[in-house]
Amino acid sequence: MNAAGFLLFVTKRELLDPTFIVVNIIFGSIGVIIGLSITSSAEVINLVYTVVVFEFAILYFYKNVYASDDEIGGQKSSNDQKVEMSPKNRVDREMEGKTTIDIIETALSTLSTLKPPIKSVPMWIYVCMALGAVLGGFVTANVGSGSDIMLYAYGIFVWNKFVPMNRRRGDHSLTASSVVVMGCMSLLTACCRALSSVPITHRTMLTWGAMAWVVVIGAPVGSLVLTPACVPYLRMMFYFLAVVQLVLFGLLKIQGNITAWVVIIVLTVVQLTALSTTYFTCGKGRGKCGACSKK
Repeated sequence: MNAAGFLLFVTKRELLDPTFIVVNIIFGSIGVIIGLSITSSAEVINLVYTVVVFEFAILYFYKNVYASDDEIGGQKSSNDQKVEMSPKNRVDREMEGKTTIDIIETALSTLSTLKPPIKSVPMWIYVCMALGAVLGGFVTANVGSGSDIMLYAYGIFVWNKFVPMNRRRGDHSLTASSVVVMGCMSLLTACCRALSSVPITHRTMLTWGAMAWVVVIGAPVGSLVLTPACVPYLRMMFYFLAVVQLVLFGLLKIQGNITAWVVIIVLTVVQLTALSTTYFTCGKGRGKCGACSKK
């Protein structure tokens, strides 16, 4: 994550959102500290990780296949679009060949159509972002991932739905910002874990050494592979692997643990119910709810 975050900061800094990054790092750090202070068994950690990935796969599938632009606040934002002509050049082109009277009439017409400034983002939006960051940090401290998922899901289904149009963020911006946040959270978690009274086992170090080079090489390679033409196939691969991971974990680890299966089923049913309700109230071809109709 830090390798990918470094590349984004150097080559695609315009995609990074300072608000999302700063808030999620500050409050995510609180969640990491809380998470590390609670001792959990390996079985619980593996279960949490598998369930988080599976539930996010359902949410991500819904967002890409069924969600409407109104429902998630639009797929694009001004931050993901191409840079427009500078205001000075645009004015010079519009005023070219016009007389003084024409310029005055144009100015008066423009003033008469000006709208009041767009309202600022409500405070409760930032409060929810901070709470989501704490939760993401808590999950990250236990399973190694979570802050990135919380940032992306919050950005799509909360931020983009309730903030003014010019403040909404697109897929690329949210993904890039989540990578930087996750890199910082993983570094913080590793440092806190190394400085804690519980020593890092030899097996953990071997696992880190075996995977570190794969991640460092995979970050730049992934940026090359992730072209618009490959995105649909990579998404389908993610959906498939999320289901396979849950099935294998269930067969090998959960097995007859009724409590674990009940937790998975309840979370899945709750999410599917919420997404179905959202689809039939705000989805494609349906009536728009109050929040969706506010543009």
